Amino acid sequence: MNKKSKVFVFGVDGATFDLIKPWVKEGKLPHFRKLIDEGVHGGLESSFPPITPQAWSCFLTGKNPGKHGIYHFFDLQPDSYKIRYVNASVRAGKTIPRILSDMGKSAGLLNVPMTYPPEEVNGFIISGLDSPSFSSDFTFPPEMKEEIKEMVGEYVIDLRLKGSMNHKKRDRILPEILRMEDIRAELMKKLMKKYPLDFFMTVFIGTDRVQHHYWKYMDPRHENYCAKDVKRYGNTILKVYEHADKILGEIIDLLDDDTSLIVISDHGSGLATNKVFYANKWLRENGYLVLKESAKSKSIKSKVNVFLFDIIRKSKRSLIKYLPATGKEYLLKYFTPLRENVQSFLLFSKIDWSKTEAFSDELGDGIRINMKGRAAEGIKEKGKEYEDLRNEISEKLLDLTDPATGKNVVEKVFKREELFHGRYLYKAPDLLLQFKDYEYRMRPSDSTIYDSRQGPLGKVNIESRTSGSHRSNGILILWGKRFKGGYEIKGSKIVDIAPTILHTMGLPVPDDMDGRVLADAFVEDVKVIVSKTKTVEQVSTSEKDPYSKTESAEIEKRLRGIGYLE
Repeated sequence: MNKKSKVFVFGVDGATFDLIKPWVKEGKLPHFRKLIDEGVHGGLESSFPPITPQAWSCFLTGKNPGKHGIYHFFDLQPDSYKIRYVNASVRAGKTIPRILSDMGKSAGLLNVPMTYPPEEVNGFIISGLDSPSFSSDFTFPPEMKEEIKEMVGEYVIDLRLKGSMNHKKRDRILPEILRMEDIRAELMKKLMKKYPLDFFMTVFIGTDRVQHHYWKYMDPRHENYCAKDVKRYGNTILKVYEHADKILGEIIDLLDDDTSLIVISDHGSGLATNKVFYANKWLRENGYLVLKESAKSKSIKSKVNVFLFDIIRKSKRSLIKYLPATGKEYLLKYFTPLRENVQSFLLFSKIDWSKTEAFSDELGDGIRINMKGRAAEGIKEKGKEYEDLRNEISEKLLDLTDPATGKNVVEKVFKREELFHGRYLYKAPDLLLQFKDYEYRMRPSDSTIYDSRQGPLGKVNIESRTSGSHRSNGILILWGKRFKGGYEIKGSKIVDIAPTILHTMGLPVPDDMDGRVLADAFVEDVKVIVSKTKTVEQVSTSEKDPYSKTESAEIEKRLRGIGYLE
């Protein structure tokens, strides 16, 4: 193995071969075709569920979430039922750029999700979507912000898409996405020229954003598919992929013979229906979740909470949809404490924890047991009582059918230890749901949980609702003189990429990584060098709030714009 081997990673967020391969056959993505024909390609299994922060953290560490501790964009605050947004500061385990730096190699990351706040490396990090804003300390070294301004002027971390969709301004989204990625590509090329590095990585996020919002314009199966809109918007996703292909070609032209190119996505993408599952509504109907008897309470505080809940619940969507940007900024500035906790307030303020056995945060696809010694007001005992409850809930969920079709709603219910292992297993939901054929999405019950006429299954026919969602199977391409040509690899997982990068660069692989070196991809026989360094012990997750109140509000706005929050 050449000790001077370098690696360039091009992340195409949410990319799927379900779209790429048909378009390659039609001659529309020439650079993807070149890499597929000349290199190794195959599906890349994401983490479960296939959600951005968890998946990119698995990539960065080569470890499962039970070891690195990030399961979603949020977690529950310790000893409470409050939601907090998380970032790289709560992740355990060394990342690829940190490992490389410790081994004397140089590394640069541009726009990789879950790298804020940036860690100190032998090179630079320009953090991705978890950066609150350009004014935040999202670069290492800090002075790199000024360098970005000098190189490209205005730099866009991410776009606020959903507000534009609500106001029927779809025409402007495509040029904004392409402009954002053109700026990033220009910055990438200038950084590559100025800083010759052993490892460079950048992530193109336009594919994910456009698939969330424009899938319905190319897929007749979607309920909001409208033939008259196809001519106008039907090729929007293709145009973003073509743009990614163009940038890919520019990268290929800049690489030397000692540099291997790896193209990956954190997950795949596909059609998202309008069908929803209200988990807390279902849990309430089945006796596992109990609401407070607020109407009977004589407490002034209780009555005030009920009043606030109703006001927030009724006005939340209207404020998001109709309030001008200046008005939203005013509320953000002067009512940040309420803004930060509104999601927790809507989800949990009416639950009687003294009688509730199980609940869901309803932002992911999980259910949590209200267990003693872990939850703030837990009532279920560890051991048999806990296991019996998990088994009972699982069986009922698997029996749940859609009255309209007679089909099962849930395909699988995983116990968390079936998917994850490690010291941070306790942060995972106790049960994780896989919906049949990705037909349902879990969404907050706040508008239905008090309505006896509304069951736990429903439809949300909102025109601006995201019409594309994540799939478990992403993409992997490996190209360069060290990899086979025209070879399709099977069984690759996102945790395999970190050890494969290290091996490609002639470096040892830490033995506490969960991934494996993808030996089938290499031309030569693979002899993996294993390091005994325990990287998981050297960083621990923080229990402090990862963001200030204002930063949390900025992150919430971004996640709502992408479509992760309703």
